[in-house]
Amino acid sequence: MSLPTGTAEQEIRTAAEQLARRYWPSARIVHELNVENGISRADIAVITADRLILMELKSERDTLDRLPNQIEQFTKVAHHVIVVAHRKWCDSPGWQTNNEGQPFLPQAPIFRPSAGATVWEYSEGKCKGNAPHAGCSWPWTARMLNLLWNSELQRVCYVLRVATTKRPTRGAMIDDLMRLCRAPELEQAVLAQLRTRQFATDDAIQKRKDDAAEATTCPGAKRPGASTAPAQAPEATAEETAP
Repeated sequence: MSLPTGTAEQEIRTAAEQLARRYWPSARIVHELNVENGISRADIAVITADRLILMELKSERDTLDRLPNQIEQFTKVAHHVIVVAHRKWCDSPGWQTNNEGQPFLPQAPIFRPSAGATVWEYSEGKCKGNAPHAGCSWPWTARMLNLLWNSELQRVCYVLRVATTKRPTRGAMIDDLMRLCRAPELEQAVLAQLRTRQFATDDAIQKRKDDAAEATTCPGAKRPGASTAPAQAPEATAEETAP
């Protein structure tokens, strides 16, 4: 999957990634993550050991028509959502700044803090804005699991000792994981898989660090009645790795 090549898009993407790296230095940062079975796609995903932060970039050449729906989809699967908006949008009449320096537009619901997204302002090659609060709006665990490929779901079942059939379906694996595991360990398992997935565009240095230490990072104890898992969890298929 190739990234958009427009200069405006590249500049805001680079600035957003730089600020994200300052706030989350140990995170895995990837580009273009499909959400809700491809209904939406996050421009940037910041993946830490316990948080998923999704970013939507809006340059001066974009429109805001799809933004409300994108925020709605992202908040279902992420702990935080950040809209990186060009100064063009933040200079519109009526913009205000809250006590934390976050710009918002009271007249536009999508830019109110209560809309579920933090706003970063982009101008002249730099982004400014604050990291989201430590508190977050908790994602739907089942929808987080749905971010994973089939082979990744099988690896989560393997690590968490949840029995599967020889050819398990996505629905069956997600149902069993939701029934037998706690939400916190499922969230960590999803994040562990995303942190080691091969993306077309990502921060390769951080990925190599994660690859060296990831094999046993997913939490979980053996589940009663779980079958013996294969010696090695399956690799992603060609279909799963396609954009």
